[in-house]
Amino acid sequence: MISKALNDLYYDIIDNIAMPVFSYGLKSVGKFLFGNQFQDKIQVGLAAIYLYRKFLETGNLKFKENIIEYNKKDVLQTYEIALWYEGQCNNF
Repeated sequence: MISKALNDLYYDIIDNIAMPVFSYGLKSVGKFLFGNQFQDKIQVGLAAIYLYRKFLETGNLKFKENIIEYNKKDVLQTYEIALWYEGQCNNF
């Protein structure tokens, strides 16, 4: 039942929108659309995985806080892109 309510924005964009980007990943699309660049300690998802492992090993909450901040920015960026895409769809 949940799957009917969820939609993968990535496939909507790659199937319907052409952009001059190397990849249609979140950060590339966000940078193209809004000029956003992530200026955090974590720049890529692989680093978040590394920090999560460090958090599990050490219990250091700083690792966890960095991961949460990274994920929060990803979610907000996805929301901005979704709003932009919805606006594009409403223009047709």
